[in-house]
Amino acid sequence: MDEKDLQKTLDQYEKLGRFEEAPIIVDARLHAAVETAAASASLHPADLGLGDWAADTVKKIKTAVHDEICDASSGKVKDKYLQLLDKGTSKEAISSVSSVITTVMVGIHLAPLAVSTVVLYLAIWILKMGLNKWGTVPAEKH
Repeated sequence: MDEKDLQKTLDQYEKLGRFEEAPIIVDARLHAAVETAAASASLHPADLGLGDWAADTVKKIKTAVHDEICDASSGKVKDKYLQLLDKGTSKEAISSVSSVITTVMVGIHLAPLAVSTVVLYLAIWILKMGLNKWGTVPAEKH
C-alpha cells in the first residue's frame, strides 16, 4: 500500500466525517471494505459466501493486530505502543496504527487486503474502541 494513497484516503475520510462515526458503523464499513478488496483480489474461496469469509477474515485480522499491540498476560497495550494512547483518533494516531496493521496483514499473508480502505477502517475502529479498553478484552471477544 502506497503512503500517498493512505494519506489521500485518510483526508477523504476526515472530510466525510468517518472519524466521528460510531464504532459499529466503522466496523460495518470495515467488513464491506474487506469484501470489496477480497473480490478484487479473488481471495475468497468459491464454496464460502463472501460475507461469511469476510467476517472470518476481519476476525483473523483483528486477532492478529490485537496480539501485536496488546499484551494478553497483562491485559494492557505493549510498551512500544504506549505513545499511541495519548493521540486519540487523530490523523497521526490513525496513520501510526495503520502502519502496524499493514505489517500484521503482510505477516498473516493477507497483503492483497492491505488496501487503504481496509487498513484505515480498522485503525479508526481500534482507536474508537480505545486502545486501553481494547487491550483489556481478549482478542477473541472483538
